Amino acid sequence: MSLPLRVLKRYTSLEETDFEIFFKAEFHRAGRPDLDLSIFDIAAACVVQTHAECVVSWLDPPLKNRGGLAVDGCSGTHTPRRTPAETEFAYTKGNHLELGFLHEEELRAFARHAFDSRAARDRCASREEVRTYGRAQLAAGDREWEEAIARKPKWAKELER
Repeated sequence: MSLPLRVLKRYTSLEETDFEIFFKAEFHRAGRPDLDLSIFDIAAACVVQTHAECVVSWLDPPLKNRGGLAVDGCSGTHTPRRTPAETEFAYTKGNHLELGFLHEEELRAFARHAFDSRAARDRCASREEVRTYGRAQLAAGDREWEEAIARKPKWAKELER
């Protein structure tokens, strides 16, 4: 089963009660509405994997709980276009999509739908789930994980804990 997932910038966005704060935190890039919104079309069972691959690719430790929203049904008539993610891993790289919006009002309607139903759309991963996943990949000799960790020694220390 396919799941369109928006990886959130802040886990606490799911607890936000003010739509404008949520919108600016999660649907803006470089201070402007993100009209080319990044999502992942993943297998429903791969939520933790997607979060793990994103944090190791884009963030520095320390590892925190990761927020995510299922965004199925939010896009209306928008058709996502496949674009490679700039991650260290083939799975997230190959399952990345962008939703293109013509103007802020369209993006705002999408974000409002996601915000209003966020409790039912929650697809988060705890710091321990991500850590356990990364450790398992390293223990299994996963080449992508070994290479990513070799390039990012801070993550090697984080996953040792």
